[in-house]
Order: sequence, then C-alpha cells, then structure tokens
Amino acid sequence: MPIRPPLFRLVAALGLAIVVGAQVTAAGSDAQSGSGPIMEPLWELGLFNFVADLPHYPGSDESRVYAFPTPFLTYRGKYLRAGREGVRGIFYQGPRIETSISLSGNPPVDEDNEARAGMPGLDAIGELGPSIKWYFLGRDPVDRVYLQAAARAAAAIDFASGLQVRYQGVAGGLKAVYYNRSSLRDQRIKFQFGLGLSAADRVYNGCFYDVAPAYATATRPAYHAAGGYSGASLSFSIQYDMTPRVSFGFYSRWDNLSGTAFADSPLVKQENNFVVGAVLILRPLRSATLVSSDTFD
Repeated sequence: MPIRPPLFRLVAALGLAIVVGAQVTAAGSDAQSGSGPIMEPLWELGLFNFVADLPHYPGSDESRVYAFPTPFLTYRGKYLRAGREGVRGIFYQGPRIETSISLSGNPPVDEDNEARAGMPGLDAIGELGPSIKWYFLGRDPVDRVYLQAAARAAAAIDFASGLQVRYQGVAGGLKAVYYNRSSLRDQRIKFQFGLGLSAADRVYNGCFYDVAPAYATATRPAYHAAGGYSGASLSFSIQYDMTPRVSFGFYSRWDNLSGTAFADSPLVKQENNFVVGAVLILRPLRSATLVSSDTFD
C-alpha cells in the first residue's frame, strides 16, 4: 500500500467534510423562538469534527471509518456563500428559483479493497458544476421544500506521486429535499430528508467499475462500464444546537444500485449501501452582524 503524504490526507478530509457537511449543516444555532425568520451571523469560523462509515465506493461490500477534525468557514453573503454545500456563487435567486455553482467530492480508496485486489487504488474525486433549485411551494422564511438538479464535471486528484489532476467525466442528478427548522425550533433541533436519483457518463462510471483486461482474473472478468443511471438514495439528517457555538448532528443514507448502468460489473458486490455519520460542530469565532437565514439555506 503506498504511503500517502500529509497533503493527500488533508484533501481527503476536506472532500469527506463536503460529503458529510452537505447533509449535516455547519450553519449557526437557531437560538430564536417564534415563527419569524431566523437571524444568523454573517460569517462563522469553526471546527467540523466528524466520524463517518462509508463504503469504499458505491456497490462495495467493504467500508472504512473516517474521523477528522476539519476547519470550516460559513459565509452568508448575497452572492457568495460557503457552508454545508461547499462554496457557492449565486447567479440568480428569485421567489422560486435559485441557480448557483457548487463543489462536491469523494474521498480516495487505497489498494486494500478485496474486490479490486491487484488493481490501482481510487484517487480522490473533485466535482464542480452548475445547480438549480426549484422551490415549487415558494420560499418559506424557516423551512425548505425544493427540487435540485445538478451537473458537475469531475477530476481525479492524485497526490501519491506529486500533484496530478485528470478529467474524470460528468456526474449529476435530481434530488427532492425537505429541510425543517420550525417543528422543533424551541428545542433547537433541525432535520432534513432527501430523495435522489443520479446519473453519470461512461468516463465517470468507468473510474469505479471498469476492469481492464490486464487486471482480469478467473473470478473478475474484464468489464467496460456504460454511462447512464447510477442509483437512488434516501437520506436523513438531524442537528441539535446545544448552544449558539456548539452543535451535534447525525446523518444516515441508503443507496440502491438496482438497475444501474454498471450493475453487472464484477466490482459491484452488493446493491445496497448504508452510510452513517456523526458530527460535533464548534464555532468559536462568529460575526456580530446578523442576516436572515432566508438568504442562506
């Protein structure tokens, strides 16, 4: 197994923080009671301490527990935002439609996966692209119900032998989200449900599911993944704001690969994966300027 340099581990932590943080928010504490808009600091600087059990890749029957403390910045500007969905530039925001650019990522996998024995490890994946949210019931000042469509270009990032970046296809999907901050507002609890469908092109799917002839064995035939439907997911997260500066959250997700374009790959060992994670969020530094959370979700 190659020795990963410190920069590689840092990028892995940041990538995983985006994955987990997109579901368990690093946003400020909802300390106010009542039914009006929630006011939150313009910016916060803190530490995102998380632990998560993730499959090596979708369809793998092996998983790895990640635990990292990662610094984060939450910024609730009009056109630039940073928080639970990474860094976003807002191009347009109306009563029902919002367009933006967002970041996503996936942590790397070392060469210790049994299904991929003898094959190279998987590099960290970074993704960047446009997204659009449709608030089909209108924008509530506290709660959110919306559909989100996204398409992102992906790049594989290799730090094992110096910085190497290569194009790794296109991925995206459609997601329905219900984000509730009103039902348990007096208890300082917020929660979110999500239901998503995803798709990716052949290059992206091939990163995870191709088996080159040179790595084929009697039990692992050569395989060339196709592009197309790449799975469904159902997720739930909950966060409790113990104080304005300390929060605890829990995240879970079920991924299903039935009927995907790569379902018959010898590297797909099971159709269902379960992801669980927990996070302790500390916010020692925060702005005295407050903004309505209606401008940030």
